[in-house]
Amino acid sequence: MRVYFCLLAAVIIFADACGAGTPPASRPLGVFNVVDSADGAGGYVVKPTGVFWSASNLTLPYSGNVPDSCVDTVYFPPVVDTATLTNQLDAGPQVSFQTDLGTGVMTPDTIPGKLISYQYHGPGVPHTPGADIIFTIPGAAGGVDVATQHMVTAKRLVLGPVDTAPADSLHLTWLIGQPGLAAVNIYLIYATATSSILNRQIFCQLYDDGDQYLNVFISKKWKNAAQTQQKVTAFRYVTTYTTGSNNLLLLSISKFDTLRAPLP
Repeated sequence: MRVYFCLLAAVIIFADACGAGTPPASRPLGVFNVVDSADGAGGYVVKPTGVFWSASNLTLPYSGNVPDSCVDTVYFPPVVDTATLTNQLDAGPQVSFQTDLGTGVMTPDTIPGKLISYQYHGPGVPHTPGADIIFTIPGAAGGVDVATQHMVTAKRLVLGPVDTAPADSLHLTWLIGQPGLAAVNIYLIYATATSSILNRQIFCQLYDDGDQYLNVFISKKWKNAAQTQQKVTAFRYVTTYTTGSNNLLLLSISKFDTLRAPLP
């Protein structure tokens, strides 16, 4: 366990991950996002997405060595926000992918004036959390080159019990997954005594070593919450980088999210 109580001073983008590096000006960038979802029968499926564009001056996430940080902040319910991307690049008519349990094809969907996103259309391809996924990009003239992305994925996240009224420091625990490779985000969402709705959250971004103590000051905020208005969500994430020809940079972000695969 490593203890840090100040918020990491870095740009947080792409799945609330920690900013780690800035690519040179104007290089082709492809980003794949994969989230394991419960299939209702004890297994998991994935429906990847991908976007490609000519990027510059971006701070990109890296999951491998995240300093522990927890901060109490305002809570807003999650919303779907489709960012507008300029300088988008064609990656070909389809991008194929292979999991340990199946294969699939992603085709480009266009949102006018916003972005072209490669999407998998179907019920989901079976996948074992933690097993690699391989993406094959055919490339296109004037777009990105032929490339392959060998993606490392996040293992299943299992949280320990979370004390709703800790006596002093709240102790968060989870089954260790991929230390040095993955990071874990935990959200303790609550309502203050004067609120009838969830309005605050303790956001923790943690190295994947299995436990973290919160300081007494933040723990007290959780303890003093209206206990019928406490909610815990979390995800483990892994980033993978691959470089291709003509300065192509590929980034994949894999998440095992308790919102998509509920805790037992």
